Amino acid sequence: MGFEFTNYIGEIITAVVTAVVAWFSRGKMQKAETQNSEANAMQAMQVAYDRYVEHNNAVNAHLTERMKSLEDEMHKRDAFWEKKYSTLENELHRVEKYWKDKYETLKKAFESYKREHPKK
Repeated sequence: MGFEFTNYIGEIITAVVTAVVAWFSRGKMQKAETQNSEANAMQAMQVAYDRYVEHNNAVNAHLTERMKSLEDEMHKRDAFWEKKYSTLENELHRVEKYWKDKYETLKKAFESYKREHPKK
């Protein structure tokens, strides 16, 4: 009596089938784990993107509000300087008219003086 494979053929076939099934199952498990980790990575990226968008929207809203505030301030200052310029322009015209009238009065007085006191 020696060692005969026929006595152990059932156990050998069971072991081979079990090894093949385990090998295929391991591949499927790795694929499932890979898909799961990819899904987790996508979820983490989506969360990061959502935070980024939320932050950018907040910054954009702040900058828009600040820009509006600066624009309003610029309009107020522009109106102030327009009024100031108008006032100064009116004052300049008034002073110019005063000196023009003064000049004309002096010119007439001088002409009258020249007529009354001709050169000899």
